[in-house]
Amino acid sequence: MTKHEIAREWLIAHRDDMVAFASRLCAIPSYKQPPVPGAAFGEDCRIVLDVALAHARDLGLDTQRVEEFGGVAMTAATDADGFVLMTHLDVVPAQPDDWVSPPFAPEVRGGWLYARGAVDNKGPAVASLYAVAALKAAGVSLNRQVQVFFGTDEESGWNDLPAYCAVHQLPREGIAPDGCFPVINAEKGIAWLEAEWTVPAAGIDVIASGTAANVVPDSAQAVVNGKKLSWTGRAAHGSHPELGDNAAVKMAQDLVNNYTIGENLNNVLDFISRSNGRGDQLGLACADVSGALTMNVGEVKYDGQTARVVVDIRVPVTHDLDAVIAKWCELVAQRDGKAKVINRQAPLYLPAEDPLIRKLVGVWRNHGGEGPELMAIGGGTYARALERGVAFGPVDHDAGLCAHQPNEKIALEDLYRLADILLDVLVEVCGEESPEKRVERQSEVWGQLQKQAESKAAQKTFVFGALGLASFALSVILFLFTGAFSDNLLVGKLLAPMSFGAFVLAMAFGGMAISRGKKAKGLDGVNRQKAKNGFVLGIITLVGAVPIFLAGAILLLWVFLRLFE
Repeated sequence: MTKHEIAREWLIAHRDDMVAFASRLCAIPSYKQPPVPGAAFGEDCRIVLDVALAHARDLGLDTQRVEEFGGVAMTAATDADGFVLMTHLDVVPAQPDDWVSPPFAPEVRGGWLYARGAVDNKGPAVASLYAVAALKAAGVSLNRQVQVFFGTDEESGWNDLPAYCAVHQLPREGIAPDGCFPVINAEKGIAWLEAEWTVPAAGIDVIASGTAANVVPDSAQAVVNGKKLSWTGRAAHGSHPELGDNAAVKMAQDLVNNYTIGENLNNVLDFISRSNGRGDQLGLACADVSGALTMNVGEVKYDGQTARVVVDIRVPVTHDLDAVIAKWCELVAQRDGKAKVINRQAPLYLPAEDPLIRKLVGVWRNHGGEGPELMAIGGGTYARALERGVAFGPVDHDAGLCAHQPNEKIALEDLYRLADILLDVLVEVCGEESPEKRVERQSEVWGQLQKQAESKAAQKTFVFGALGLASFALSVILFLFTGAFSDNLLVGKLLAPMSFGAFVLAMAFGGMAISRGKKAKGLDGVNRQKAKNGFVLGIITLVGAVPIFLAGAILLLWVFLRLFE
C-alpha cells in the first residue's frame, strides 16, 4: 500500500471525527459582532479560530496566527513556495424562526449536517484540515509546504486578510473550497456601497431590513404613522439575488405606491427599489461570459432622521468595476445623498490552460466529474486574494445553493468526498514524484515527442509529394517551351537544361515521398492520411515523370548535337 493510499484509509477511519468537529465549529455563532478588546470581529470569531487551531495541533500540524485576524495549520516548510487551501470560519447571521432546527445547534438528519456554516464554510474548512492531517499521518513526502488558512471576516469585508498578510505572507498559489465543482476560474468584481441621507421624519418613524450586504433580506419592518408594518421575502446569497425575494425592495415599493410620505423620503425609497436586480433601472446593466451584473439591497435602516442603504453589486469580469462604482455614487449624489465604498474586490480570472486548472480538472474527472470543466460566478472567494488561485468545491454546482439561507446544510457524503478530492489535489500539486509516477510521466513525454515526430514525418511526406508534382508540372511546361523554340538555339540552350533539371527534382521528390509514405502504416489517423496523400502524389509524379524524363533527355541530346553542327 502506498502512502497516498494509507492517507486515504486514514480519512475513511476519521469520518466520524470530521462530522463531530464540523458540528463543534458550527455550534459557535461566529457572525460579525461589534469589536471588543482582542476580538476585532466579536468574541465568537476569536473563539472559533482558537478552537480550529487547537484541533489542528492535536492532529499533529504546526500552526501560526495573527491575533484574532486569522491563522494557518501547516506541514513542514520547504524551499519551494507553498500551496494554500483558503477557508473561513465566520458566517452570516441567521434568523432562528426560519429554521427547522436552531441554526447554531448542529443536527445530522437523513445523511445531512444542518447548521449555519455547514457548507459556507466550516464544513469545507474541516475537510481541508483533515486532508492535510491525512498527509501528515501517512508520511506522504511533499516538495511544497501545505497550508490551511482560517479567515474570520470573509463574509463582512475581508478585513482579516490585510492584517494577517502584514505579518505572514500567504503562498502565491492555492484554492478556495468555497464555491462549487468544477473549477471556478472567473469571479465577478464586487462592490459593497453605502448611501446615506439626512431625511426629517415625514410619516415614517422607523425602517429596518437586512443584516448584511451579501444576503437578500427575508423580512422588513416599518412604523408608519404609529402603525407597525412588516413584509416577508426569501433569503438568498447576495451574488444570486434572483434566487431570493428581497423584502426591503418590496417594502420600498409598497411605501412609495400606497402611502403618503414626504418627498425626500419618497426619493430615497424610490432609489432603493431601483437598486436591485440587474441594474437596468439605473443604467448600470452589463454582461459577459461571467454573467450579468447583479445588485442586492442588503440593508436598509431609517431612524426618523437618517436613512442608510447598503448595496452589494457584482460586476462581470471584463467590465470596469470602478466605473460602475463611480456611476452609482454619482446617482446617489444626484438624489442629495452621500455615498462611500465599504468593500471593493477586483475580479478573478485564470485562463483555462493554466497548469493548476488542468491538474484540478484531472482530479475532478478521476472522482467522477462530468460535464463542463469551468464555471464563472458572481460570488467572491478568498481565491482572488492569491496570485494564482481558483475556487474548487465543496459540492457540485447542481447540488443546490443553500449558503446564507435558512436550513443551510451539507451532505455527509459530500464532506467525505471533498476531503478525498483535496487529498488527491495536494498529492498531485505538492507530492514528491514516486518512481511509478515518474515512469508514467516519462512515458507521457515520450509519447508526446513521438507524436510530434510522426506529425513532422507525415508533413514532410506530403511536402515532398507536393514538391515532386510541382516540379513535374514545371518540367512539362519547360519541355513544351523547348520544343516550341527548337529553331532558336539560344533559347534551347537555356530551356533544355532547365527542363531536364526540373525532371530530376520531380523524380527525387517523388522518390522521397514514396519512401516515406511506405512507413506511414504505424501513424495515427490524421498523420497517416497526410502521409498517404504525399505517397500518392509521389506515385503520380514518378509515373508521369519517367517517360517525360526520357523524352527530355533525348531532346537535350538533340539540342547539344545541334550546337556542334
